[in-house]
Amino acid sequence: MVEKVSGRVLRPYQAEAIERWRNGCRGIVIAPTGTGKTIIGLHAIRETMLPTLVITPYEKVMYEWVRKGKEE
Repeated sequence: MVEKVSGRVLRPYQAEAIERWRNGCRGIVIAPTGTGKTIIGLHAIRETMLPTLVITPYEKVMYEWVRKGKEE
């Protein structure tokens, strides 16, 4: 199944993370910078449609979440 976020196809490892999440495997997504952890999180939040608290270590990362969330 090809999944899209903001009109972009998810990378295979992003789609795998979402699929594992759907199957009940909860936890923390650990991946290098620039690999799309924010996209994975936004996709999961969109699927649940539940209010979600996102805590980031830096303002820069917070603004990234805000910007990408608006693209979503």
